[in-house]
Amino acid sequence: MSEQDPKRLVDEGGPLADLLTAGRTEVPQDHQLGALAAKLGIVGGLGGGLAKLVPAGFVPIEDQGVLFANVQLPRAASLERTRAVTAEIESILAETPGVQSYNAIGGMSFISSTYVPNAASFFIRLIPWDERTSAETSLRGIIRHLQQKLGAIPEALAFPFVPPTLPGFGSSGGFNFMLQDRSGTLSVAELGEQARAFIAAASERPEL
Repeated sequence: MSEQDPKRLVDEGGPLADLLTAGRTEVPQDHQLGALAAKLGIVGGLGGGLAKLVPAGFVPIEDQGVLFANVQLPRAASLERTRAVTAEIESILAETPGVQSYNAIGGMSFISSTYVPNAASFFIRLIPWDERTSAETSLRGIIRHLQQKLGAIPEALAFPFVPPTLPGFGSSGGFNFMLQDRSGTLSVAELGEQARAFIAAASERPEL
């Protein structure tokens, strides 16, 4: 194969050759600027649209067919007052489109995992996905409806929330440790020392 003249290759390069040899910058024509602006507009529009469609969180909300609700009354509230509030919430759930059934657990908080008389939790089952075809019965629609209704209850702080998409990922998932002195001989200080030792040993486990 014969070698070609480098100058000839540059000469046949057209506008690129002009930029390389003449040392000047060509100003694009008006129609070229218009086409470039149109392409940039399309790319920007697509990027903005995808940013709105793609969930911004690390783990997006997933419709698992269930919801939780947490109810918190003032600390001095009795279990009877808590039952009255749960009865009111049950009437709201019974009239909420998309809700199939629900169970109330008085005296327990899913959020704090504590057993107190001024708290309650709800396990809410939704109707099957293929029957929830409207915006009102979608997961977000049901949550918005319950937020408005439960937020209007003056006696308590009540709100719905979805279970974590990944088991154990979230304030309502995972597990708890309970350390008990079955001998009944340890003092508070000694039990606290054992608890700190247990936590230190647990922190060394990579799966935790």
